[in-house]
Amino acid sequence: MASPPPPVYLQTLDERGWGIQVEFHWRGDRYSHTIGAVDGDKIVPLLASMEETESDLFPSSPCLSQVHQQDQILFFTGATSACHWSMSVQATEPLGLVFEVACRLKSQPCWLGSTYKLLHPEAKEKFCVDSNLWSCETTEEDAEQIRIGSVADLPGEFPATQQWNYVVRA
Repeated sequence: MASPPPPVYLQTLDERGWGIQVEFHWRGDRYSHTIGAVDGDKIVPLLASMEETESDLFPSSPCLSQVHQQDQILFFTGATSACHWSMSVQATEPLGLVFEVACRLKSQPCWLGSTYKLLHPEAKEKFCVDSNLWSCETTEEDAEQIRIGSVADLPGEFPATQQWNYVVRA
């Protein structure tokens, strides 16, 4: 049995060692990620991507299975039988992480986007969403979530591509 790929992370810090970090961990058949506030040697988890299993055609977060790092940019790809994902994450000034996501769809999804579980009460204030629809919701288990997706209507014909982006700041 092959060992899982090692974690991959990206962070942006100021001169005091304060900033924000995203860390991608292999879980099951894909990467999941946690976004945390960095204060020197201490990292406080703020948000965790919500993932499904490999049988879910349209997961609540992008299904990412391959990664390539180039300087301060991470590039991901992945797929289910119904869609193909690509995502980039880039460190940006001032102390932010830019997420850009695209999904090529073969058929109509119920919902499409990125979903995070809030791990800290101040996590909502870290999001800067430009030209994207987003909402905070409560699940049946009363776990607060942030869901981010495209503001564009889903097309009537498939295959089609949907895109969205967002920034998380320290």
